Amino acid sequence: MFPDKIRRFISKLVQRTEAGEIPWEYDLFEAVAWKEKDFAVSLDYSFNGREDCGVFRFVYRDAQGSEFEFYTNSDSADYPLTKHLFDSAQATKMELPF
Repeated sequence: MFPDKIRRFISKLVQRTEAGEIPWEYDLFEAVAWKEKDFAVSLDYSFNGREDCGVFRFVYRDAQGSEFEFYTNSDSADYPLTKHLFDSAQATKMELPF
């Protein structure tokens, strides 16, 4: 389960992403990332076969290069919010025909 500070930050990222304010990068390795002058965030997905669940890893890097990792899995209450961010971030660069 995420600390409250991280959960609130992810909620704000969802809001700003859906408002079109964050230019996420997406790669084929199931990761999204956004880098600003003073910080960077990334979110990646993997499947844990031992526990038979999906796992998201949220990484925050500050201006000094310190890295903080937080995990949530599909059995956690934080998972739907994190998946929402992941899906919204992936969709930011999509060009749909209508």
